[in-house]
Amino acid sequence: MEEVTILGGEDLGIIMDSTVGPDGFVYLADTSDMRVVALDRDGTVAWR
Repeated sequence: MEEVTILGGEDLGIIMDSTVGPDGFVYLADTSDMRVVALDRDGTVAWR
C-alpha cells in the first residue's frame, strides 16, 4: 500500500487500481467510496 497525496486535499478512500487514459488523465478506483476519480495532468480532480 502507498499513501497518495492529491493536489487540493481531495479525500480519497481505498484506491484499489489506477490507470492513465489516452486523454492523459489518471483514473483511480476508490473502492471504499464506490467511485472513480479522474485527475488531470496537473493532479487536480477533474471529476468523481
